[in-house]
Amino acid sequence: MKKSIVILCWLLGSCQSNETTPVSTPETEDTTFYQAYAASSKVPETRRSKILFVKFKSMREIVSDTNSFSTYWRSIHFYPNLNFAYKKGMVTMEFDGQCEYTYPIKVTDKSITVFYDMQEDCTHDIGIKSTFGLKNYPQKGLPFFVLTLVNDTTLQADYLYKDWVNKVNALHPKYPCYVKRFYAKTRDL
Repeated sequence: MKKSIVILCWLLGSCQSNETTPVSTPETEDTTFYQAYAASSKVPETRRSKILFVKFKSMREIVSDTNSFSTYWRSIHFYPNLNFAYKKGMVTMEFDGQCEYTYPIKVTDKSITVFYDMQEDCTHDIGIKSTFGLKNYPQKGLPFFVLTLVNDTTLQADYLYKDWVNKVNALHPKYPCYVKRFYAKTRDL
């Protein structure tokens, strides 16, 4: 166990860093979270040039079976993540290590529509099955949110039930369940 921690610390550069992970702000929206992270002092100078950034031109590339990088997208909060490789025609939204929901999708060149017909694999209630007394909330089989490319490494989620999303996110103020942006997975070579 100690050997694993030492190796992990060596790979990351330092376990003693007091710096915080970069956060996406309106001023830095053109620079993805991972590009900012790679440029930070958390990644040793000798390894910064070895980080591969994947770039996409269409939504169909994102769900392509031929590109292994295209399947996984992260938020700036570490969770939630989107995984397009779990099942064809589906996206898995990972909320934490013990909770994920899989939704059907419809893909066009310009967008991915996610439908609220979820398959649950969750050990605890995160509040997404609640209606919160609202009249307008996601219902089985109907579109839930739409993903579009902001740039070649960033997906934007436009939720169709904003009040409901705000209620769910209020249950998790430090780590919201539904975020606006997801960033292409990078591979550190």
